[in-house]
Amino acid sequence: MDETKLGFAQFKESFDREGSPDKKIEKVLHFMREVLEDESGKRFQDFWNAKKLCAPLFKESINPTKRHYLWKEYEELSIEAKQVRDIQDEQVEFAAEQIQLAIDALEADIHQFEKLLSHLPKITFPKEIQSFLGKQYDLTQRELTLLKTLIDRLTALRNEVSSLQMRIGPKAKILKRLSKMGDSLFPKRKQLQEQLSAQFLTDVSRFINERCSPDGDKTPYYVIRKEISYFQKAAKQLSLSPRTFKETRMLLNSQWDVLEIKDQERRKALEEQQKEEEKYLGEIQGKLQEFDSLCNSDEDLSSKTISNSANKLLEEIKALPLTHKTRRNLEGQVDKSCGAAFAKIAYRSEKEKEQIQKQVTAFNDALLSLVEKAPSLPHEELAQERSRLWESFDTFGLQSGEAHEALRKFTEIEGHLLDKQEGKRLSQDAYEVAFEARFSLTEKIKKEMEDYRKEMGGSGLDFQRAMVYRELYDSAKNQLDKELEALELLEEKFDSQ
Repeated sequence: MDETKLGFAQFKESFDREGSPDKKIEKVLHFMREVLEDESGKRFQDFWNAKKLCAPLFKESINPTKRHYLWKEYEELSIEAKQVRDIQDEQVEFAAEQIQLAIDALEADIHQFEKLLSHLPKITFPKEIQSFLGKQYDLTQRELTLLKTLIDRLTALRNEVSSLQMRIGPKAKILKRLSKMGDSLFPKRKQLQEQLSAQFLTDVSRFINERCSPDGDKTPYYVIRKEISYFQKAAKQLSLSPRTFKETRMLLNSQWDVLEIKDQERRKALEEQQKEEEKYLGEIQGKLQEFDSLCNSDEDLSSKTISNSANKLLEEIKALPLTHKTRRNLEGQVDKSCGAAFAKIAYRSEKEKEQIQKQVTAFNDALLSLVEKAPSLPHEELAQERSRLWESFDTFGLQSGEAHEALRKFTEIEGHLLDKQEGKRLSQDAYEVAFEARFSLTEKIKKEMEDYRKEMGGSGLDFQRAMVYRELYDSAKNQLDKELEALELLEEKFDSQ
């Protein structure tokens, strides 16, 4: 039997059953050696207890040779035990010194409690329940968190001191010092925990009364379910008393069960509503397909036509008893079809603009070419080309700047036509008509110059626009000078007849 594992009491019973002194000594020596070989050192006291049993036995009647052998082993074990005890005393002394340093550090942290508290992160809750949980939780919970850390350190030190194989006096002194620190920490933690627990229980009860009672607000149940889950997480985040934690959990779980029943009722009602929807969806889906076919057809539709058809279809959808999700889905189909139609209209409009721009460019090129060739063309051909281009000019609806540039060229062509007409031999009546035409042309040019001057004044910071009208103004000024000279020549010819 392994006596070291049975303990000293069991060993003593086995020892008492032995008859001869030498057998008892052998049993005690074996037990003492087993104790010394135990590396934990926790049962070292059993060695000394066993030694007390062994010493008197050597006075009994024993064979001298065997006595000498056993006594020698007894002395060796005693010397080894003293050595082990010295080593243990050194280890205990070192451990005690380290514990004293740890206690000093703990006392220092307790004295600077407020400073350590300021370094702890703040406690925050989801915004959905912040209106129910005030700011008072932050400071209280941070204090409890710090107290827990200090108390855990205190408890660990106390357990370490209790496990040391040291003299009772020094051990009692250290434990008394630790108890004094505990007297400052445990009551404070209990008070703050009760305060925090009472406040949280009050806030949970207020939340249930405001949100979950029949007379409460009409917050959607799915919102309340999310708020309950946040409260449950907050309960785990706070240092509540076990009783309060259990009570708040039961309160919240009971409301969760009520909401589960409501959710089942909602789902049932939704299923019934979906069945009712099926009666209307067939007809409206047919209209949606017709509208989509219209929007994707090759017909030349206007935006107004598409918008009117879409609005009519949306009004029909709005009038049907549909769920919000189904209605939004149908409205989305209408928007998608409209998007395709409007994209086609925009594309067609852009193509039309490009075509018109090509025609405008061709018109401007032809007009510029006619101005350049005007001096060399016969009067009839120039007049015909001018009339043809003038008809095209009326159809384009050019912008202000483009129109002014084109009219400026037409005015130049008009001057060339008068030049060609006046180059012929004229009667007196024809001279009078030519003079009136030339005078009207000069007045027209003056009016153009006035318009250009106003446009330059109103161009503001648009430098490019100002430059365009400056060129038109200079061109009109040059033509005006020529027309005035032509008027003087007409007057001379008229006077000489």
